Amino acid sequence: MIERCEVAVVGGGPVGLLLAGRLAQAGIDVRVLERRTERSTESRAIGIHPPGLACLAKLGVADALISHGIPVRTGLVFAGPRALGAISFATLVPPHNFVLTVPQHHTEAVLEQRLQALLPGALVAGAELKRIAFIRDGARLSLVCTSGEPERELDASFVVGCDGKHSVVRKAIDVGYHGGPYPERFIMGDVPDDTGFGAQAAVFLTRTGLVESFPLPEGRRRWVVSTGLKREAADPELLASLIAQRTEQRIRADRCFMINTFTAERFVAARMYRTRAILAGDAAHVVSPIGGQGMNLGWLDATALSRCLVDTLRHGREPEPLLARYEQQRLSAARTAIRRAELFMMIGRGFAWPTLRDATVRALLSPVIAPHAARLFTMRGL
Repeated sequence: MIERCEVAVVGGGPVGLLLAGRLAQAGIDVRVLERRTERSTESRAIGIHPPGLACLAKLGVADALISHGIPVRTGLVFAGPRALGAISFATLVPPHNFVLTVPQHHTEAVLEQRLQALLPGALVAGAELKRIAFIRDGARLSLVCTSGEPERELDASFVVGCDGKHSVVRKAIDVGYHGGPYPERFIMGDVPDDTGFGAQAAVFLTRTGLVESFPLPEGRRRWVVSTGLKREAADPELLASLIAQRTEQRIRADRCFMINTFTAERFVAARMYRTRAILAGDAAHVVSPIGGQGMNLGWLDATALSRCLVDTLRHGREPEPLLARYEQQRLSAARTAIRRAELFMMIGRGFAWPTLRDATVRALLSPVIAPHAARLFTMRGL
């Protein structure tokens, strides 16, 4: 017997879980199809900007995350080890006039618990999408269970791909995905926090590249260091050496909780829906991690899309104009986020004229411009 739901969400990461939760709040029968049976315990994406917190508040989970995370209200800016100034987020509209840092695995756990409370059994773990066939007023999904059970089918009025950069949904509906990597490479790690910065973030602009530092719960701190064009190994000793050379800060490499390398990338889908299949989050766009916009951008997609689907499934509105507007607005937001991330990376690159760079940064931190810069850095307008 073919199962049936109103919306099938492919991908049970932060974006898919938030979308499903918002739909469940509206009484929509939703299934989240997640290939994994166990979640990663790595911290991964840690920054939640005020617009992301607003999305989480609508689902009723913002306070739980705030109680576990670190509200960052100030960002310190250095030229090497020398202080240039600070940017305050106090000028942002309350109640979320800060950037919250919390490990992604904790964010996912809170979202999953909320979905389970709203619609028990909505999350289907170990379900991998193999094919999509469009049928009358919907789509038929062919699923393979990682437990080895026989292939099964699920009919849905809509299917939403929240399944990341390598989206099966996007490939199934033959939507182009344009972009590629930037030349910059980075190494990042989480270590015990011995800086004395407390709940403040710190950005170091140096001749040899960017260094970023963010507080985390449980007395930890995330460090992100540019290695330029060179591909380096994920080595805690190298991370410690680069931080010491550029910032004069010392970290305990022997107590590194997480170490990883990455290449910044940008991608944008040619479109965000076709027939009854829709894309959201990294399935539709990838933004450089510098600036921490990616997960939040996906939540903004999910929030906008949930309104479209509720209007269609509960209020009888035609989906085509709603989805066309969703596509236009969210692709525009993605392109803006990509430009902002590129600006952040440009500021962080090694400068041939550091005096000019420092003067520019001081101007951005001036009382007149700083409130506008704070809104730019915290994703206002996306």
